[in-house]
Amino acid sequence: MVKIKVSKKRLVKGPHQFISVSDRILTYISNNARTLIFISVAFFIVVGILVGLWIHRGILEKEALTLYYRAHQKDGSLAKDLQELTERYPHTAIARCALLELGNIYYKNHDIDKAISAYQRYEKHSSHGNLRLLVYDSLGYCFESKGDYVKASQFFKKIIKEKGDFLHEMAYINLGRVYEKAGNTTDAIRNYQEFIKRYPSSPYLPMIKDRLSKLTQEK
Repeated sequence: MVKIKVSKKRLVKGPHQFISVSDRILTYISNNARTLIFISVAFFIVVGILVGLWIHRGILEKEALTLYYRAHQKDGSLAKDLQELTERYPHTAIARCALLELGNIYYKNHDIDKAISAYQRYEKHSSHGNLRLLVYDSLGYCFESKGDYVKASQFFKKIIKEKGDFLHEMAYINLGRVYEKAGNTTDAIRNYQEFIKRYPSSPYLPMIKDRLSKLTQEK
């Protein structure tokens, strides 16, 4: 049988190392007790605040949703009630939905300045892709109806610059129309040529080719 010799030095070394590490930890805790307590208290305070904010936000969302629902149950005061909702609960998701609806209501009622205000408030507080593009489109129409073709073209261009293809086809058509109204024949022609290149199968292609032909002859 093979005998295994265990060094006395090794037996002594292990426990001493453990005791030494434990002593250092206890010493550190003892010397920094106040700091550690402060960090622990601060941590729980921050967690408490975050939980409180989360609960408070949920309450606000619920109240805003209730007000939104009630606004649609009334007759004749929808715009007023939605406006009140956006002012009382400006940072809720329901308020952003209300702003879109407000913009549409004001636009249909030909109250263009209020429509622009509602759409721009939504634009300021939202980064959602497709809905944001719809707002750009609506703002383009609003400024076009006011005869501000420069601003209208800026919003239609914003749609074209975004990734993807959502609303891009109509944005080119709208942009060309705005250029024509502004008397900017050169940019209108360039825009329609780009449309033909990008959308050769578009159902609007005959109309665009007709507009391009007339503009080229006039020029």
